[in-house]
Amino acid sequence: MTVYESLMIMINFGGLVLNTVLLIFNIMMIVTSSQKKK
Repeated sequence: MTVYESLMIMINFGGLVLNTVLLIFNIMMIVTSSQKKK
């Protein structure tokens, strides 16, 4: 495996983690906003 390939895998994995964190953050925002309406 070349350095370029390992670097691309690291970038893809980092993007996946970032997307997961953003998804959880969005769900938390929706839950808190829906609770405030009630």
